[in-house]
This record gives sequence, structure tokens and C-alpha cells, in this order.
Amino acid sequence: DIGQYVKSVDVLTVKGERFTRSGDELSFDYRTSSVNELAILSCELELTFADADEISKKMRQIWIVKKAAQPFSFQSAGCIFKNHPQHRIGREIERAGLKGKRVGNASISTIHGNFIINEGGARAADVLELIQEIKESLELVSRGAVKPVVMNTFPLEEANRAQELIDKMELSGRTSLV
Repeated sequence: DIGQYVKSVDVLTVKGERFTRSGDELSFDYRTSSVNELAILSCELELTFADADEISKKMRQIWIVKKAAQPFSFQSAGCIFKNHPQHRIGREIERAGLKGKRVGNASISTIHGNFIINEGGARAADVLELIQEIKESLELVSRGAVKPVVMNTFPLEEANRAQELIDKMELSGRTSLV
């Protein structure tokens, strides 16, 4: 939990104003924080000293566990949905039979159900459609709302238009919104 180490955060508001938040203005919890401005420009961390070998050993252990359980050989946006306090969304996606489901070139990972992977040339619309299908399927079987970690702050039509513009550029094939 990095929040425990954050001393201050420099932010940019939607009005283009830059300011620093610190102390009581900052709070952190599971996949949430009180920092909700347009952009985080920088932050100051207050860290403690630890043995470099111990840190490296712990990092290797974490990497081994994550590599075995997450689709690191594909491009993805990471976990798509927040976990519920009582259960893991990835397991719920698997129980719903959604692992491997595909829209365009985006698919729900067969390794970890809470990852949507880009199999090459996936579009934002593909990913957003999969997110919607997962939400609808899980909300039928779960009691609480399924909350995405990935926030769509623009209409799907804008995502499609942006992708069309990218496709017309020389960068087509090397660039996507996913």
C-alpha cells in the first residue's frame, strides 16, 4: 500500500490550476484515494530504510507469484474490476464461464479472469464492450455493483472517433487506445 508513504501530491485541476495536497487532504484505501483531480503531476514519498538484499528478495518472490497468476505476455490494462471484500472478481468471472470470451482483438484472459488482454490491434470499443458484458453477467449473480478500476471518462463514440483518427495516421498498426 503506497498510500502510507505519500507525504504530498502535486495535482493539476480541470481548470489548469496546479496545487499541492498534503496531510489531512490525503486519504488512501483499496484502489481509492482522495486525490481526484485531473492529473497527478508528482508526489513526495516518505520512505524508510531497509536492507537492499531483503528488498530484492521480496521483489523476486512477488514477481514469481504474479507471473504465475497474471497474463504478463500480453498487453493489458491490468485488473479491470475492483475486488469485493468477500470474494475475488477474477474467480467470479471464471465461475461465470467468461474466461477466453473475445470481442474483436480483445479477450478476457484465460490465465486471470480480471484481465482483458490485447491480442493485437484491439480497440477501446472492444475492451469497453467486454467490460460491459462482464458487468452485466456478474451483476446477475452478485449482490453488489461490479465496479471497474478502469474509468471510462469519455463516451464510447469519442473512443471510436479517436481510434479512427489513429487508424488514418502513419502510426496505424503500432498504436491503439488499449
